[in-house]
Amino acid sequence: MEHVLQTNGLTKVYGKKIAVNGVSMNVKKGDIYGFIGRNGAGKTTFIRMVSGLARPTSGSIRLFESDDIDKQRHRIGTMIENPAVFPNMTARDNLRYYCKLLSIDSNVIDEMLELVGLSDTGRKKARNFSLGMKQRLAIAIALLGEPELLLLDEPINGLDPTGIKEIRELILKLNKERKITILVSSHILGELSKIATRYGVINNGVMVDEFTNEELLARCAGKLEYKVNDSQQAYNIISGLVEPSNIVIVDGNTIHIGNDLDKAGVITSELAKNGVMVNSC
Repeated sequence: MEHVLQTNGLTKVYGKKIAVNGVSMNVKKGDIYGFIGRNGAGKTTFIRMVSGLARPTSGSIRLFESDDIDKQRHRIGTMIENPAVFPNMTARDNLRYYCKLLSIDSNVIDEMLELVGLSDTGRKKARNFSLGMKQRLAIAIALLGEPELLLLDEPINGLDPTGIKEIRELILKLNKERKITILVSSHILGELSKIATRYGVINNGVMVDEFTNEELLARCAGKLEYKVNDSQQAYNIISGLVEPSNIVIVDGNTIHIGNDLDKAGVITSELAKNGVMVNSC
Protein backbone atom coordinates (compact mmCIF):
# COMPACT_ATOMS: atom_id res chain seq x y z
CA MET A 1 0.00 0.00 0.00
CA GLU A 2 1.52 3.29 -1.12
CA HIS A 3 -1.20 5.85 -0.37
CA VAL A 4 -3.27 6.29 2.79
CA LEU A 5 -5.31 9.24 1.47
CA GLN A 6 -6.24 10.23 -2.08
CA THR A 7 -8.83 12.75 -3.18
CA ASN A 8 -9.90 13.57 -6.71
CA GLY A 9 -11.71 16.82 -7.50
CA LEU A 10 -13.05 17.09 -3.95
CA THR A 11 -15.47 20.01 -3.74
CA LYS A 12 -17.69 21.50 -1.05
CA VAL A 13 -20.21 24.26 -1.75
CA TYR A 14 -22.15 26.12 0.94
CA GLY A 15 -24.89 28.11 -0.77
CA LYS A 16 -23.05 30.35 -3.23
CA LYS A 17 -19.66 29.92 -1.56
CA ILE A 18 -17.21 27.32 -2.84
CA ALA A 19 -15.24 26.40 0.28
CA VAL A 20 -13.19 23.64 -1.38
CA ASN A 21 -12.83 23.65 -5.15
CA GLY A 22 -11.73 20.49 -6.97
CA VAL A 23 -8.93 19.50 -4.59
CA SER A 24 -6.86 16.46 -5.57
CA MET A 25 -4.43 15.30 -2.89
CA ASN A 26 -2.09 12.32 -2.48
CA VAL A 27 -0.76 11.42 0.97
CA LYS A 28 1.70 8.54 0.98
CA LYS A 29 2.16 6.06 3.81
CA GLY A 30 4.76 7.40 6.24
CA ASP A 31 4.35 11.04 5.20
CA ILE A 32 4.17 14.05 7.44
CA TYR A 33 2.05 16.02 4.99
CA GLY A 34 2.08 19.78 5.50
CA PHE A 35 -1.25 21.23 4.35
CA ILE A 36 -0.53 24.93 3.91
CA GLY A 37 -2.97 27.79 3.49
CA ARG A 38 -4.05 31.01 5.13
CA ASN A 39 -7.05 31.09 7.46
CA GLY A 40 -10.23 30.53 5.44
CA ALA A 41 -8.41 28.82 2.56
CA GLY A 42 -10.45 25.61 2.93
CA LYS A 43 -8.17 23.43 5.08
CA THR A 44 -10.69 22.67 7.83
CA THR A 45 -13.53 21.97 5.40
CA PHE A 46 -11.30 19.55 3.50
CA ILE A 47 -10.35 17.70 6.71
CA ARG A 48 -13.99 17.57 7.80
CA MET A 49 -14.93 15.89 4.51
CA VAL A 50 -12.15 13.34 4.79
CA SER A 51 -13.10 12.49 8.38
CA GLY A 52 -16.82 12.19 7.57
CA LEU A 53 -18.04 15.32 9.36
CA ALA A 54 -19.10 17.04 6.13
CA ARG A 55 -20.53 15.56 2.93
CA PRO A 56 -18.71 16.46 -0.29
CA THR A 57 -20.69 18.27 -2.97
CA SER A 58 -18.67 16.39 -5.61
CA GLY A 59 -15.42 14.54 -6.07
CA SER A 60 -14.12 11.37 -4.44
CA ILE A 61 -12.11 10.20 -1.42
CA ARG A 62 -10.05 7.02 -1.12
CA LEU A 63 -8.63 5.83 2.20
CA PHE A 64 -5.90 3.21 2.34
CA GLU A 65 -6.44 2.64 -1.40
CA SER A 66 -10.06 1.62 -0.80
CA ASP A 67 -13.30 3.24 -1.97
CA ASP A 68 -15.14 1.87 1.08
CA ILE A 69 -14.32 4.97 3.13
CA ASP A 70 -16.93 4.31 5.84
CA LYS A 71 -15.16 1.05 6.68
CA GLN A 72 -11.69 2.63 6.50
CA ARG A 73 -12.43 5.66 8.66
CA HIS A 74 -11.90 3.62 11.83
CA ARG A 75 -8.22 3.68 10.88
CA ILE A 76 -7.95 7.48 11.14
CA GLY A 77 -7.84 9.87 14.09
CA THR A 78 -8.71 13.56 13.94
CA MET A 79 -8.24 16.76 15.87
CA ILE A 80 -10.26 19.52 14.24
CA GLU A 81 -10.45 23.19 15.29
CA ASN A 82 -10.81 23.63 19.08
CA PRO A 83 -9.61 20.80 21.34
CA ALA A 84 -12.56 18.55 22.20
CA VAL A 85 -11.85 18.25 25.93
CA PHE A 86 -14.09 18.59 28.98
CA PRO A 87 -12.76 21.55 31.01
CA ASN A 88 -14.05 20.31 34.39
CA MET A 89 -12.39 16.91 34.06
CA THR A 90 -8.77 15.83 34.48
CA ALA A 91 -6.72 14.53 31.56
CA ARG A 92 -7.22 10.98 32.81
CA ASP A 93 -10.98 11.44 33.18
CA ASN A 94 -11.21 12.90 29.69
CA LEU A 95 -9.47 9.84 28.27
CA ARG A 96 -11.57 7.52 30.41
CA TYR A 97 -14.75 9.12 29.02
CA TYR A 98 -13.62 8.68 25.40
CA CYS A 99 -12.52 5.10 26.05
CA LYS A 100 -16.06 4.29 27.20
CA LEU A 101 -17.58 6.20 24.28
CA LEU A 102 -15.43 4.32 21.76
CA SER A 103 -15.53 0.95 23.58
CA ILE A 104 -11.75 0.99 24.05
CA ASP A 105 -9.98 -0.72 26.96
CA SER A 106 -9.04 1.92 29.54
CA ASN A 107 -5.69 0.17 30.09
CA VAL A 108 -4.28 2.38 27.29
CA ILE A 109 -4.81 5.60 29.29
CA ASP A 110 -1.46 5.57 31.13
CA GLU A 111 0.36 4.90 27.87
CA MET A 112 -1.41 7.79 26.11
CA LEU A 113 -0.73 10.24 28.94
CA GLU A 114 2.95 9.29 28.91
CA LEU A 115 3.12 9.54 25.12
CA VAL A 116 1.81 13.13 25.02
CA GLY A 117 3.64 14.30 28.12
CA LEU A 118 0.66 14.65 30.47
CA SER A 119 1.31 11.82 32.92
CA ASP A 120 2.16 14.23 35.74
CA THR A 121 -0.99 16.40 35.58
CA GLY A 122 -2.69 14.45 38.39
CA ARG A 123 -5.99 15.98 39.53
CA LYS A 124 -5.47 19.23 37.63
CA LYS A 125 -8.59 20.11 35.65
CA ALA A 126 -8.32 20.67 31.91
CA ARG A 127 -9.67 24.22 32.30
CA ASN A 128 -6.41 25.06 34.04
CA PHE A 129 -4.23 23.60 31.28
CA SER A 130 -2.24 25.78 28.94
CA LEU A 131 -3.42 25.76 25.32
CA GLY A 132 -0.47 23.54 24.42
CA MET A 133 -1.49 21.00 27.08
CA LYS A 134 -5.07 21.03 25.78
CA GLN A 135 -3.81 20.41 22.27
CA ARG A 136 -1.71 17.47 23.45
CA LEU A 137 -4.69 16.05 25.34
CA ALA A 138 -6.82 16.36 22.20
CA ILE A 139 -4.13 14.51 20.25
CA ALA A 140 -4.13 11.78 22.92
CA ILE A 141 -7.89 11.42 22.43
CA ALA A 142 -7.37 11.17 18.65
CA LEU A 143 -4.80 8.41 19.24
CA LEU A 144 -7.05 6.19 21.37
CA GLY A 145 -8.14 4.04 18.44
CA GLU A 146 -4.52 3.45 17.36
CA PRO A 147 -5.00 5.27 14.03
CA GLU A 148 -2.75 4.73 11.04
CA LEU A 149 -3.57 8.21 9.70
CA LEU A 150 -3.79 11.25 11.97
CA LEU A 151 -5.43 14.49 10.78
CA LEU A 152 -4.40 17.55 12.79
CA ASP A 153 -6.08 20.87 12.01
CA GLU A 154 -3.91 23.86 13.00
CA PRO A 155 -2.43 22.17 16.10
CA ILE A 156 0.10 24.98 16.70
CA ASN A 157 -2.29 27.89 16.16
CA GLY A 158 -2.07 30.34 19.07
CA LEU A 159 0.71 28.50 20.89
CA ASP A 160 3.79 30.12 22.38
CA PRO A 161 7.25 28.95 21.19
CA THR A 162 7.44 26.30 23.92
CA GLY A 163 4.03 24.91 23.00
CA ILE A 164 4.93 24.85 19.31
CA LYS A 165 8.14 22.95 20.06
CA GLU A 166 6.27 20.38 22.17
CA ILE A 167 3.71 19.74 19.41
CA ARG A 168 6.45 19.57 16.77
CA GLU A 169 8.40 16.99 18.78
CA LEU A 170 5.23 14.96 19.43
CA ILE A 171 4.38 14.85 15.71
CA LEU A 172 7.88 13.65 14.86
CA LYS A 173 7.73 11.03 17.61
CA LEU A 174 4.36 9.68 16.44
CA ASN A 175 5.59 9.48 12.86
CA LYS A 176 8.98 7.87 13.57
CA GLU A 177 8.22 5.64 16.54
CA ARG A 178 4.55 4.80 15.96
CA LYS A 179 4.80 4.82 12.15
CA ILE A 180 1.69 7.02 11.93
CA THR A 181 1.11 8.96 8.73
CA ILE A 182 0.16 12.53 9.67
CA LEU A 183 -1.57 15.32 7.79
CA VAL A 184 -1.07 18.60 9.64
CA SER A 185 -2.62 21.84 8.45
CA SER A 186 -1.15 25.25 9.21
CA HIS A 187 -0.72 28.74 7.80
CA ILE A 188 2.88 28.81 9.07
CA LEU A 189 5.15 27.26 6.45
CA GLY A 190 8.24 28.09 8.50
CA GLU A 191 7.14 25.63 11.19
CA LEU A 192 5.90 22.94 8.81
CA SER A 193 9.22 23.04 6.96
CA LYS A 194 10.89 21.67 10.12
CA ILE A 195 8.88 18.44 10.06
CA ALA A 196 7.06 17.91 6.75
CA THR A 197 8.17 15.41 4.11
CA ARG A 198 5.56 16.52 1.59
CA TYR A 199 3.40 19.61 1.10
CA GLY A 200 0.11 20.71 -0.40
CA VAL A 201 -0.70 24.40 -0.83
CA ILE A 202 -4.34 25.52 -0.87
CA ASN A 203 -5.61 29.02 -1.60
CA ASN A 204 -9.26 30.12 -1.84
CA GLY A 205 -10.32 26.47 -1.86
CA VAL A 206 -8.03 25.52 -4.77
CA MET A 207 -5.03 23.21 -4.46
CA VAL A 208 -2.19 25.28 -5.92
CA ASP A 209 0.59 22.69 -5.82
CA GLU A 210 1.91 19.50 -4.22
CA PHE A 211 5.61 18.90 -3.74
CA THR A 212 8.09 17.01 -1.58
CA ASN A 213 10.51 18.63 0.83
CA GLU A 214 13.35 17.79 -1.56
CA GLU A 215 11.52 19.50 -4.42
CA LEU A 216 10.99 22.58 -2.25
CA LEU A 217 14.70 22.78 -1.49
CA ALA A 218 15.61 22.27 -5.16
CA ARG A 219 13.22 24.97 -6.33
CA CYS A 220 14.67 27.42 -3.88
CA ALA A 221 18.34 26.58 -4.46
CA GLY A 222 20.45 29.62 -5.32
CA LYS A 223 17.51 31.96 -5.49
CA LEU A 224 13.87 32.16 -4.59
CA GLU A 225 11.36 32.32 -7.41
CA TYR A 226 7.72 33.10 -6.81
CA LYS A 227 4.99 33.01 -9.44
CA VAL A 228 2.17 35.10 -8.07
CA ASN A 229 -1.13 36.59 -9.15
CA ASP A 230 -0.13 40.16 -8.23
CA SER A 231 3.59 40.85 -8.56
CA GLN A 232 3.41 44.47 -7.42
CA GLN A 233 1.58 43.65 -4.20
CA ALA A 234 3.98 40.75 -3.67
CA TYR A 235 6.96 43.08 -4.19
CA ASN A 236 5.60 45.53 -1.63
CA ILE A 237 5.22 42.74 0.94
CA ILE A 238 8.58 41.08 0.25
CA SER A 239 10.49 44.39 0.29
CA GLY A 240 9.54 44.73 3.93
CA LEU A 241 11.16 41.38 4.68
CA VAL A 242 14.38 41.40 2.60
CA GLU A 243 16.71 43.95 1.03
CA PRO A 244 14.76 45.50 -1.92
CA SER A 245 17.86 45.39 -4.12
CA ASN A 246 17.69 41.57 -3.98
CA ILE A 247 14.18 41.54 -5.50
CA VAL A 248 13.59 41.43 -9.26
CA ILE A 249 10.22 41.35 -11.02
CA VAL A 250 11.10 39.13 -14.01
CA ASP A 251 7.80 39.45 -15.85
CA GLY A 252 4.17 40.13 -15.10
CA ASN A 253 3.86 37.48 -12.40
CA THR A 254 7.32 36.13 -11.56
CA ILE A 255 9.60 37.45 -8.83
CA HIS A 256 13.21 36.40 -8.17
CA ILE A 257 14.89 36.92 -4.80
CA GLY A 258 18.64 36.55 -4.49
CA ASN A 259 20.16 35.59 -1.12
CA ASP A 260 17.81 35.44 1.89
CA LEU A 261 17.01 31.78 1.10
CA ASP A 262 16.38 31.13 4.78
CA LYS A 263 13.39 33.48 4.66
CA ALA A 264 11.39 31.37 2.17
CA GLY A 265 8.93 30.22 4.83
CA VAL A 266 8.34 33.71 6.22
CA ILE A 267 7.89 35.18 2.72
CA THR A 268 5.41 32.51 1.62
CA SER A 269 3.45 32.85 4.85
CA GLU A 270 3.26 36.67 4.57
CA LEU A 271 2.14 36.50 0.94
CA ALA A 272 -0.61 34.03 1.83
CA LYS A 273 -1.75 36.06 4.84
CA ASN A 274 -2.06 39.15 2.63
CA GLY A 275 -4.09 37.36 -0.03
CA VAL A 276 -1.38 36.96 -2.67
CA MET A 277 -1.76 33.63 -4.46
CA VAL A 278 1.54 31.80 -4.92
CA ASN A 279 1.23 29.52 -7.94
CA SER A 280 4.71 28.06 -7.44
CA CYS A 281 7.96 28.79 -5.66
